[in-house]
Amino acid sequence: MSPMVATKEKERQMVQQDVTDFYDVEVQSEEGIPTGIKNKGIFYHLAVTEGEVGSWDDGRVRLDIKTEVASGEYAGKYGPRKTFSLGGYEGTGRNGRPFTVSATAQADALVQFVRAAHPARISFTQPVGKTATGDYVGMDENTLADIAEAIVGAEFIAKVRTDAKGYLAWSHVHSLSAPPVGFELEAGATAFTL
Repeated sequence: MSPMVATKEKERQMVQQDVTDFYDVEVQSEEGIPTGIKNKGIFYHLAVTEGEVGSWDDGRVRLDIKTEVASGEYAGKYGPRKTFSLGGYEGTGRNGRPFTVSATAQADALVQFVRAAHPARISFTQPVGKTATGDYVGMDENTLADIAEAIVGAEFIAKVRTDAKGYLAWSHVHSLSAPPVGFELEAGATAFTL
């Protein structure tokens, strides 16, 4: 046997000793949560674990929220993340069509979520609201920081599914006091209070 063939045989034997057999491999359980048949979405009781203010490359401010499942069979598992942005933007969709998201639409989405997840009023450091003409005032980085601080621990119900990029996403947000039809909280779950 040539020295080269002997070396390869020795390497193969060493590799075989160092590799766990396929059937003996310990498989890690999936970190995600089920999203229903054909990814139609499932309602979960979620709790906010972290709120952080950041900004996009173009300078628009955003609020990044992380969640976990608060009750049920998957309690403690990572829930979807969500980003709320301020300022509006334009872009091009995957189909090549241009789109516009208004600053008002983005602020409306944030207000809707905060009111459902944190029904108690937040004490903002500045006046925040809507003018008679429907324009938002006070929606800036400071307001997002106030929300980020207050929202940790807040609980809500939302439909969870996997988005086009493979990430968990939520929609159809409900407060604990007004769950979607057919959804029942576990007996031990209680509404978030300050």
